[in-house]
Amino acid sequence: MHAAIATLEANAQTISAQTATDIVAEFPAIYGPNGHEIALRFILAGLNAFLTDLKQNTNSVFAQHWQQVTADRAERGILADVIMRTIEIFKQHIDAVITSTYSDNVAVQAWWFQRSDAIVLHGMMTLSRAFVVAYDRIVHEQEAKIRAMSTPVIPLHTGILLLPLVGAIDPDRVSHITETLLARISAEQASVVIIDITGVPVVDTAVGNYLIQATRAARLLGTHVILVGINAEIAQTIVQLGLDLSEIETMANLQRGLEVAFRFSGLGIQRLKAQPTAN
Repeated sequence: MHAAIATLEANAQTISAQTATDIVAEFPAIYGPNGHEIALRFILAGLNAFLTDLKQNTNSVFAQHWQQVTADRAERGILADVIMRTIEIFKQHIDAVITSTYSDNVAVQAWWFQRSDAIVLHGMMTLSRAFVVAYDRIVHEQEAKIRAMSTPVIPLHTGILLLPLVGAIDPDRVSHITETLLARISAEQASVVIIDITGVPVVDTAVGNYLIQATRAARLLGTHVILVGINAEIAQTIVQLGLDLSEIETMANLQRGLEVAFRFSGLGIQRLKAQPTAN
């Protein structure tokens, strides 16, 4: 058995180079022009980890290597299938070295396949779990970024904020919007918030209830809420659904909402006198 390990060590560079060549050829779009050198480094590191498991009669070192590789590749958008295929090609090359070198030694071959299969199987199971964890984390981070981008709270003037809502409003998004709005109200010490629903395609009972809840929460912070973007269709829908928005001051468009917000804050807008033009 020690002889088989020594054989792998003697052929480590060749095995790693062949594996790197094969995976770069199979996935050229992923590895790019310098792909062989990059692939060679992590394949050689994987082989050294594999050899460590063989010497120590463990299965964990090889798995830890691919767990780290998986986390890095997942960040770059590489699918688990690519990593699985890499290990498959790697296994084919190390099997070929052992079976060709010990073609007449049944005991070595039996030991080899029992140990190598156990190490590789554990490695694949570990990287599969690692990929799921990494992918879930990336998805959640991306969702958080998207939610933040889709819920901008814009300061229009000292004490006046604008929350333009765009797209469908679902329960998960409602929670995020409310948290974001209340946090900005507190941070800006806002006295007025304008909620613009011009970009909301459907105003149903759930959306109406959210608007009422948001208004009540804002009022607890001493903030007046103005709802704008109420067109004829939305107004008809609100009446048909029997939604009571009497707690919210409503306006047809943002211009009217701004006028009310400024007036509520004791501000006004006036036209500047025309500057005389130079002759």
